[in-house]
Amino acid sequence: MTLRRATGEVAFAGDFMRPGALHLAIRRSPVAHGRVVASDTTDARALPGVVAALAAEDTAGVLDPVLRFVGDRAGVVAAEDADIARHAADMVHLVVKPLPIVLDAEAARKDPEQVAARFDVEVGNVDEALAIADHVVEGTWTVPAAPTVTLDPPVTLTWLDDDRRLVVRTSAESPFRVRRLLADRLGLPAARIRVMRPLVAGGVGGRPDVPIEDLCALVTLRTGRPARLALTAEELPLFPGRPPQRIEVRLAVQAGRLSALALRLLVDVGADSEGAEALLRSAARQALALYSAPSLRVEAVAVRTHRPPTSRRHGADDDAAFAVECAIEEAARQLGEDPVKFRRRQLRRPGRGYELPGGLGEAPGADDAMPLDALLEAGVQKARWGRRDRGRGALSPVRWGLGVGLARRAAGAAEGTGAAATLRLLEDGSFTLAAAPSSTGAADETVFASAAASMLGVPARRVVLAAADTDSAPFEAGDHAPTFLSTGRAVEQAAEVARELIRKAGAAMLGTDPARAEVVGGEVRAEDGRTASFAAIGAAALEAGQPVAATAVPSIENAPPSDAAVFAEVEVDTETGVVRPLRLTAVAAGGPFADPRPAEAQVEGALATALERALAAALPVDTEGRPLAGSLRRWPLVAAGDVPPIAVTFLPTDDPSTRFGAMAVGETAGRAAVAAIAAAVAHASGGTVRSLPLDPGTVLDLQAGR
Repeated sequence: MTLRRATGEVAFAGDFMRPGALHLAIRRSPVAHGRVVASDTTDARALPGVVAALAAEDTAGVLDPVLRFVGDRAGVVAAEDADIARHAADMVHLVVKPLPIVLDAEAARKDPEQVAARFDVEVGNVDEALAIADHVVEGTWTVPAAPTVTLDPPVTLTWLDDDRRLVVRTSAESPFRVRRLLADRLGLPAARIRVMRPLVAGGVGGRPDVPIEDLCALVTLRTGRPARLALTAEELPLFPGRPPQRIEVRLAVQAGRLSALALRLLVDVGADSEGAEALLRSAARQALALYSAPSLRVEAVAVRTHRPPTSRRHGADDDAAFAVECAIEEAARQLGEDPVKFRRRQLRRPGRGYELPGGLGEAPGADDAMPLDALLEAGVQKARWGRRDRGRGALSPVRWGLGVGLARRAAGAAEGTGAAATLRLLEDGSFTLAAAPSSTGAADETVFASAAASMLGVPARRVVLAAADTDSAPFEAGDHAPTFLSTGRAVEQAAEVARELIRKAGAAMLGTDPARAEVVGGEVRAEDGRTASFAAIGAAALEAGQPVAATAVPSIENAPPSDAAVFAEVEVDTETGVVRPLRLTAVAAGGPFADPRPAEAQVEGALATALERALAAALPVDTEGRPLAGSLRRWPLVAAGDVPPIAVTFLPTDDPSTRFGAMAVGETAGRAAVAAIAAAVAHASGGTVRSLPLDPGTVLDLQAGR
């Protein structure tokens, strides 16, 4: 499957079409905040080739007459041709009553109606610890809104099957979530909706809602015809991305150790506040997971503004932890200490003080068998950390820097069940594997099938991954638990149960005690040497109307966290402010892996994404709320040629999450990499990093102390 992806043989969402399908286009809001008091679709409907033109009053609540950001959905047009649809969408006339626009998060914080969620917690006496500390580091870190850029654009195709059920084929990552939201918005029973997920190309957690699926479904239900909508490069800046954040950190050091840590977090969730409180709690949990301090305080607020909506699932809870990591780096520098040694002294240890405050639960990794300082030590060797004190080319405008970032991320402890899997034995001894269909685009299909085959003792070609849709796959919640880990656990447990069912069925066929039978090489063998093949067992079970099938729905509540240390090497041109990454070295806890390549690919992809976050990604808006980058073509994205050499090392854990090593590794390495790049730039330039991205203007400012 991985080879087929690389050669373009597989079909993604954009590769599908139905005969007679209508092409859709969205009439976008011209204002950041307003109410549609009248709309006229006459001109749009009169255009040759237009089949339907709908505004808010025509859609029974699918479209909202209140527009909440520039580019919000104000109408939809369906036509025989995509170009006609886009032209007709511009001909939908709107009369909009302007409403007050809020774009400043600090102003929104003061307005109770704009506050989406608030979370405050304190343990110990932070103010007293700060007052008597030997050293205090304080500062404010700002992280901008950042776009969600996936390899395949959001595409949806809907149609009615022979039973008049609504079928949805979409690039969304969680089909069951899509089904639930569509049933709610359209007033349909969930049983009347089938959602199919084709392969996802690098979804990176950026498809949390149904921003286009409901429009396609609505047109199909109204016209009886298939409907297709694919967002254009100009529409992608409006798609949910990372929210802008402002993080104030105060950090106290007493006798060489942290004595207090205070965070003040302000998150601008834009026009959509779903999950705002969960975002704040997760951000606090991640920020407090690494370092131990007797006194802790978190004041977190999420506010609504009239910016494009954001997504809490796109790593939005990482930024507070990034700010803490930067503050730790700054403390080490001000105290004249080695940043690695300083971090190792502050790490949380199992035992007293491991409980997080405010009902956040236990810090992830309380029973972790892989100490974080082991990752740091391995990284010191791999990245040749001892070079850090060499001269930085004082006579040259190009300065060299080496930085470190450390991250620990819970694997979804508060997020419940992430996935399920079902294995079925067929009459010829082969198996179908139906795994929960959530996916972020990793090449996991081959890995899961191979893992199940290995546990069942059959060749990998004898386990076939069934098509993933809401009719055939086991239910999953569609949350943002790490898919690779949760589905891996489900596959492993389903294979264990299936193996035991086969052993018992084979023993019954052989007339022997199941305790004296064993599963070996695709057959069940009795103590006296007699055997029953999987094919015979499968055929007999199906003939008897009792098929051998096993479903597992594991929890990942007690899953180990993912840990990573990343070392970044950069060059900074002090005259132009240009940052040139030279090398990224990642050491992560994970494995042993049956096949390490998918895990390596996850980390490599996360490091490339981190490079973009650190150096380029930003999505500002003007004073009217319009995105300044009006198209994907004008985003300063990091391309493959910009990614430096990457070295990835895994330190095997004593207690792997699954027998074949399925583990969440990508997001943690990515977060550590952003901090490492910031530390490397600070080391090279001699400045203090307080904001992202580190574009030339920002780097020149930090060198000047601005």
